[in-house]
Amino acid sequence: MAYDLQSKDGMKKTDLILVLSLVGFLNAQEVQAQSLFTIDADGRGGYDGSNGTSYGGSAGNSQRGNDGGNAGRSTPGTDAGNISIDIKEGQSQKGVVVIDGVYEKDNNRRGAQKKIEFGNSGYIYLNANGGKGGNGGFGGDAASGGTGYSGSNATQYSSGTNGGPGGNGGNGGDGTPGSHGGEAGIIKVSVDSKNTHLLMLFKESTGGGAGGAAGRNGSGGSGGSGGRGGSSYSWTEQVYKGQSCTQSCSMESNGNGSYTNNCHNDCHDVYETVYHSNPGGSDGYSGSRGRDGGGNISAGGSGRNGQYLIEVKDPDGQVRRYSQQYDLELQGFNFRANANNGIFEPNDTVIVDHIRIRNNGGMPTPPNYNAMVYLNDNRWVLSHGSKITIPKSLEVGESYVVPGALQFKIADTVIQSASDRFRETATILPLSYLEGVNRPFERFYNPQSFQVSFPIEITPLYAPRSLDPGTKARMFWRITNVSTKPFGKDSPVARKIETAIHLNDDENSQQNGQLNFSDVAIKNGYLQEIAKLGPGESTLIEGTISVGQGAPFYSAVGTRLGLSIGEIDNKEKMIGIQFRDFSVRVSMAYQPLKDTDFLLVTNSSTRSDEFMAWQSLVKGLGLKMAVWDLSKYGFLDLSRQIRAHAEREDDANTNSTTADHTSPSSTIKDDFYKRLIVILNNEFENNSTQRAQKLLARNSLIEALTETGIGVYIVGGTQQDLQKFVLPPIGSQNSNFENKRAFENYLTNLDKNKESYQN
Repeated sequence: MAYDLQSKDGMKKTDLILVLSLVGFLNAQEVQAQSLFTIDADGRGGYDGSNGTSYGGSAGNSQRGNDGGNAGRSTPGTDAGNISIDIKEGQSQKGVVVIDGVYEKDNNRRGAQKKIEFGNSGYIYLNANGGKGGNGGFGGDAASGGTGYSGSNATQYSSGTNGGPGGNGGNGGDGTPGSHGGEAGIIKVSVDSKNTHLLMLFKESTGGGAGGAAGRNGSGGSGGSGGRGGSSYSWTEQVYKGQSCTQSCSMESNGNGSYTNNCHNDCHDVYETVYHSNPGGSDGYSGSRGRDGGGNISAGGSGRNGQYLIEVKDPDGQVRRYSQQYDLELQGFNFRANANNGIFEPNDTVIVDHIRIRNNGGMPTPPNYNAMVYLNDNRWVLSHGSKITIPKSLEVGESYVVPGALQFKIADTVIQSASDRFRETATILPLSYLEGVNRPFERFYNPQSFQVSFPIEITPLYAPRSLDPGTKARMFWRITNVSTKPFGKDSPVARKIETAIHLNDDENSQQNGQLNFSDVAIKNGYLQEIAKLGPGESTLIEGTISVGQGAPFYSAVGTRLGLSIGEIDNKEKMIGIQFRDFSVRVSMAYQPLKDTDFLLVTNSSTRSDEFMAWQSLVKGLGLKMAVWDLSKYGFLDLSRQIRAHAEREDDANTNSTTADHTSPSSTIKDDFYKRLIVILNNEFENNSTQRAQKLLARNSLIEALTETGIGVYIVGGTQQDLQKFVLPPIGSQNSNFENKRAFENYLTNLDKNKESYQN
């Protein structure tokens, strides 16, 4: 069947294209292909053994638990029947296979006659698998023995009685074994030697039935706990012991100087407390655990595998027999780009040759139908129907190098975003199918990968990330040829190389930025052509970038750097292959005054609106702020002499014409004695992406803080980051401000105490 293909670049080819495209076959191992017809001689699966009855809970008081029920027996899988068919191609219609034969199912012989239009997809399935053996049954779990009855409690008139014994647990039921799987059958396919291509339509299966899973013996029930013995009883009794008397006497006057002795007795009853008790009973003994089931619980064995027999009838009547059909595997291949410069570039043509194959099957490949090799198209591989023929029949085990070559074009791509040199992994996947039936060789899968890229690259642009207003700095970058051949208009390939840089279109970049190359100021951009660049060579492009005197602090001057080369097929047409973005922040010089309240540590990612918000906050609180730009100075060391690194502007550039600066040779710890340092700890570029914490001299920070009481507060970063190096002022604790208002309150208190720490 012929189809017209219109490619993206306008190429048009008419060729034999498989409707199935053989792309879907990649999933053949995961999803069974469409069934055109199935002959089913499979054995039946056996029945699983029934599970014995299980008992939950426990028996009544002191009673024995019920035994678990025994499992029923499983049954084996039945054997598969045999299949015997003759196949041939339809006489009057191509694309038709005629089947004639018999097969057995459930001990019944059945006919198998079918005429099938096989088209370009689907298979005919021949199944003679043994039935799966039934799974063994589970013995039932026994009930637990009952808890013993409780003894009677003692009374004043009787002793307590003993608790009753716990009941024994029941015995677990016997499990049963899994049954044997059924044996597979024999599949025999007879075909004329001129029709062996039809074997590709068939998928046979002759596996022995899996044995049934083992059963499980039931668990014996646990013994019941002994009954609780009756409690003891204690009481007291008061026994009368008589009276106890005490005599008391007194002298009474008779009035005539004589006295009379009067005596009387005081008596009371006397009782004795007598203690009594009757003993309680003993706890009963626990019952015994029942035994587990003791049945044979082995797994069933697998059934014997069957056979696949192929009989090929030659015209002379000779019959050749095989146990496996032919099958091609891909052993390897070579590939190279047309440009042959070590780079696989978009739009280049790639040659795939020296394709090495092997007949890994059990019979020769058909001599009258060709096997074809082609490429699977994907995101990067566009083969436009390229294919080659395997021009001969391969004997069993024969290896062969296919003559000719396949080719494909690497798909185009458009580079728009700024990044390193473009790199993408692509895959070459040769596939093969047999003409006459248009079915794939499924074991042909053996892909190779390559990297799609470009032969020229630009390094990052190197320049300071921060510049003061009215200053300029050197900027440069390199262009490198990473291929194995020279490039440029003066090279043999004559492909031009151009690099360009321009200011971004935003208002600040246009008004306050300026580029200068070869002492010529550039506003609209700069383009330079590199006439020739040898393999592995680099060339340096340099100029300057400047910031206007009136540029707002911490505004950005942005640039875009680009690299273009001539197209492979149209060397005069330039295509962009790489871009890099670079921006310079307008920084503020370090100018601390004697009454400056705190230091704000900024970086090249500090935005203008962010900086202005800090200024507004400080001004609103009546405080003064100095700035230390990490991207400009490259470090933050509180103990380091800094005047050589941070020269101050003239007094005319400060807010006061009588500014009182700190000493010309001081350190940050001297300038901010008992004051505050606020560090913006966001990510910024400084040859690499980093945070402020990486540029802090931690040891000098600790020393300075313990001596001077400087407070350090961090904005940004994780708590784990900060715990590594954040220190509080002397005598205070680490602080986290929950919101902006809390921090403003702190700054207000800092203003109120200004005189105390200045003194």
